[in-house]
Amino acid sequence: MPLLSAIKSREEIYEEAQNNPLVQTLEHAILDGMPFFKKLSYSTLRSDERLDQRWLEFYLVQVKKGNPWAICSKITVGVALPPKDAFVGFSTYLALTTQGRLGSQYPAKATIKNYMNNLFGLFRRNALLKVPNNYRQQCFAFIDSADLQKIVPLVTRMRAKHIASTRDVTLFIRGIWDDRSLFRTNRMRIQLCLFILLSSLSTERPGAIVESACYRGTNQALVWEDIQVHIVPNPDDPQHPYVFIRIRINLLKRQRENDSAFKDFVLFADPDPNRVMCPVSLIIALGIEDGLWKHVRTAGEIFCPSTPPTQHHQLDIVETWAKVPVLRREVLVDGIWSTHPRLALQYDCVHNHFRHHSAFLGWRVPLTCYCLRRGAANRASKIMNEEERTNLLGHIKNAMEFVQSYQSRQITYDLSSIFHGREQNHAELQTAGALTDMSSRNDPNAPAHLPLAANKALLQEEELVELRKEREKLKKHVNDVYQQLDDLETTLEENGILVDNLLDEHKTALDTLITLQAQAESLSAHLAEFDRIYKNLVARNAYSRLPQYRKDYFAGQSEHQLSGMVAPMPIKMHRPTRGKENLDSLPLITNMVTIDPLDQLVSVYINGSQKFPTISDSVMSFVNAVLDLPTRPFPTCYAGEFPTERNTCPVCDEVCGTKTMPRGVGPHIHKCITQQMQSEAQEKAERTYVPARCSWKGCTAKTGIYTTRQSFLSHVAGHCARLGKPSIIVDSAGLCGLEEHDDWTSHFVTEHGINLRSTIEVDFCYLCTQFFVDEVGDRSAWEDHLIEHYDNHFRAFEDRAEEDRKEFPTNDDVQWLEHPRAIQYAHGAGFATGTQPEIHGYFADRIILIPARCPFCLYNRDAPISVRMYQWIDPGALQRHLQGQHLDGLEGQEHQCPIPSCGVHMFSYVKLLEHLVAYHRVPVCGTTIHRLYRGLLLPVVDDNGFVVQHSKWKRKTKAAPQTDSEEEEEAPPKRGKKVSRDAYWCFGCSQPLQDIGKHMRGAKLESKCRRIATGEFSGERLSWVFSTDISEAGQTAKKGRNHYCITHCKAFPDIREHMPEMCQTKYFRIKENGRGPVREAMKSAYQTVQESTSLVCDLGEGFPQEIRNVLASLSTTSLQFAEEFLQ
Repeated sequence: MPLLSAIKSREEIYEEAQNNPLVQTLEHAILDGMPFFKKLSYSTLRSDERLDQRWLEFYLVQVKKGNPWAICSKITVGVALPPKDAFVGFSTYLALTTQGRLGSQYPAKATIKNYMNNLFGLFRRNALLKVPNNYRQQCFAFIDSADLQKIVPLVTRMRAKHIASTRDVTLFIRGIWDDRSLFRTNRMRIQLCLFILLSSLSTERPGAIVESACYRGTNQALVWEDIQVHIVPNPDDPQHPYVFIRIRINLLKRQRENDSAFKDFVLFADPDPNRVMCPVSLIIALGIEDGLWKHVRTAGEIFCPSTPPTQHHQLDIVETWAKVPVLRREVLVDGIWSTHPRLALQYDCVHNHFRHHSAFLGWRVPLTCYCLRRGAANRASKIMNEEERTNLLGHIKNAMEFVQSYQSRQITYDLSSIFHGREQNHAELQTAGALTDMSSRNDPNAPAHLPLAANKALLQEEELVELRKEREKLKKHVNDVYQQLDDLETTLEENGILVDNLLDEHKTALDTLITLQAQAESLSAHLAEFDRIYKNLVARNAYSRLPQYRKDYFAGQSEHQLSGMVAPMPIKMHRPTRGKENLDSLPLITNMVTIDPLDQLVSVYINGSQKFPTISDSVMSFVNAVLDLPTRPFPTCYAGEFPTERNTCPVCDEVCGTKTMPRGVGPHIHKCITQQMQSEAQEKAERTYVPARCSWKGCTAKTGIYTTRQSFLSHVAGHCARLGKPSIIVDSAGLCGLEEHDDWTSHFVTEHGINLRSTIEVDFCYLCTQFFVDEVGDRSAWEDHLIEHYDNHFRAFEDRAEEDRKEFPTNDDVQWLEHPRAIQYAHGAGFATGTQPEIHGYFADRIILIPARCPFCLYNRDAPISVRMYQWIDPGALQRHLQGQHLDGLEGQEHQCPIPSCGVHMFSYVKLLEHLVAYHRVPVCGTTIHRLYRGLLLPVVDDNGFVVQHSKWKRKTKAAPQTDSEEEEEAPPKRGKKVSRDAYWCFGCSQPLQDIGKHMRGAKLESKCRRIATGEFSGERLSWVFSTDISEAGQTAKKGRNHYCITHCKAFPDIREHMPEMCQTKYFRIKENGRGPVREAMKSAYQTVQESTSLVCDLGEGFPQEIRNVLASLSTTSLQFAEEFLQ
């Protein structure tokens, strides 16, 4: 370190300063007499800008009248002071044009007076003109006069100033920890709790803790260097020292630029039951997460150090974290929300969280930051004297600000007891004190968004209807332009002109093409902007109407209580848990989290399920639990299925996010777990397989032992493929000899103990969140479980009612829409009514809470229970199933509702679709885009009389002009399914196929197609045996299968596996793939023929001479044919 230099004289310092160009510029400004202005805060500058704008508007109005008072457009240095009448006129202009916010269209009288006071100060600061006192007196007298009251009845009431009590803060923080939908990161949950506690304890304004809205972009907030952690030895328990936190508030109101103005306070650790209400625990957790302190990495090093401290010391922080805000905002990076390392949390974010949580908790009024400050001020006023309270709140001494804006107007004494001289009843006083709590009379069932009926009424407003009509015209114009563009490109292609290579000789076509493309892009952008404006208009009006509907909801609370009525509540479905309360939560797969860490934290530290010997142990345990929380809250998943602590899939280790899992995190994890369980069940079946021989009567390979389960199933599959009706398998009881059976696969399982299913089935019940692994092969456990659900939910409606019901009114929770023609209802509605089977399903966050059922299959008594109770988890798949399997044959005829309880009424085709959609809420015609509500499209009849049953519309091309002869002809019939030439009909899946063989080979052994193929006619009779890879789980890779049998239309890695034992054809194809010449493959085939003929001759040694001659002749003929083929 260098030595200190000599002290310079003031003359030397001044001479050095003269070389600074900024000093020279300032001196020239002083000599020129330039005026100087006081530095203002951001909030004052914003207020002055608004007032300048209002003054400019007033000036423009006066200019139209001739400017009788000669006022200026902007208040700057050099302007003349307007006359008194100009100020009075401006106050009248403010009273007429300011929008009121206290239930009246007119503003408050105090608001107009504040505007005038700011105007007087603006003239003093910007124009260096002092407004005379008589001007002020006359302006305020005019505002209070009866003359202005007759024209503009200014409001004198005050906005309600609610006070957050201790009970309110406790309930709100509990709601934050219980929330599972509003928080993107768990750190924001902790930060919001810490903000509430700091505001409630220190009575500090929100701008001192987070970035104020008036100082947006400055990143000014409470930083880590303002927080000091002090460790003090504990002589009674040296292993658990005292821990105190000292916080300094530097961003005081009107003192942000004054470094000497600050406020200090100390925080202590709360007792054990109030752990989530302890700010010390939250600060320590955030500091350890950020790596704030130099020598501390865990909570145990603070609260239970290995070496007990002997002196008071303060934890040293890392210098790079000194100026970093404690509470920081969330940012979206690559589709994933995370906490920014430097930017401070903004007040707007805190305010929005307060508003949303208050609505979901059912509070009548939302919690605000100043509700917390007023509550803290009232609690402090009961203990502190006036001077201490003023210092705590940061008010000016002897000011009435606390009395006017903070002090509660509620008298908390029993006046009757005072009158009669009785003692105060503290129990009654405590109960009566809850009347002023913000959480009193709360109702969690209060609407958090605009109700369905109100939303429909909003959409029926005349302006919105006209906007939708205008949008349809604009959309039609866009479609016409795109159609012209398509027609032009088609014409150019028909003439052999490529659009990308237009030459100069086609300049006209090129200009037209460019013009149409530019017009199409412009119109599309205009349509997108139109949609944005429309959505914002709807959202803004819905937000403004919501308070009135909440007020109407709470207005009926007294009537419901006095009359014993129950307030209307939305139906909330819960999974059945009876009989499962004491079951241990075992992981479905290894190293998978089965309990949400957040639920576990709430159970231990909020519900108080665990006790701790000391406060230090409690704080240390809570901090560790907070640090163990994942970065982001677990998404909605099925019970017992959660991501890992690293927010990855527990099976495939994929990072959970919207980009990596576009169909949802919960469905992705569930699919991976199901596949993992199926794979493990498959491996278990292979491990437990006992090598066995084939016991099929007449099997030529019964002497061989099949060492693997897959080889045994492949062999038996060949027998089953040739099986007609009688079963000729031989077991310990002898020959079976069964002649007919509907399901041979189940017959072999139940009668012979052979599971012919190549894939072990794993089923999942979405109602019970329970897996069923079918290791036996008969699926009896799964079918018994389905029968139990059928008995509980659907059997009561299986008998056809004899009455002919004419009307089927929908419930009150269903709203009908015209554009598009659809119905809407709240998510989770339509259950627990008892009037009809609940088949429409309930989907939340892409999680199936209640699966949908097909109404046609559900009550088809001829179908197996697994088909009847099939769980439809995709509305689109259910729609395609209904159209392809049930509704295609009903058009043009009347039919009863497939739900028997609807009676014997006959519906037309369109009415049946409307009945299924509106009454049973089945997505027959598709769904709409929905978030707050669920929407189902209704059938639409087009101009040709055809029913449109799909949710998406395609752009239609213009039809060619009709001739007179064409107009006289009848309209063409509706196009049905396109059946290709020489197609075969599959009775298993009920559809035509060109290649029935390929279709059957791709089906599993237990599939419906294969079962029908082995017992009934399906296409042409299949005379070949299915090869080994057909019965394997899944599809085998096509890579390397270069030998193609033209008879069976199948490729093989080696044709010798197929010919000549399994196929007597003489020809096959070889696909060239670069791994060897075709001739070598053909020679390999000739060698196969030679080996086969030699084997045939060897096998015939034990036969008579006549048979051996025939075999030798066949062998010679085969060799001759092979030689001719190779030529």
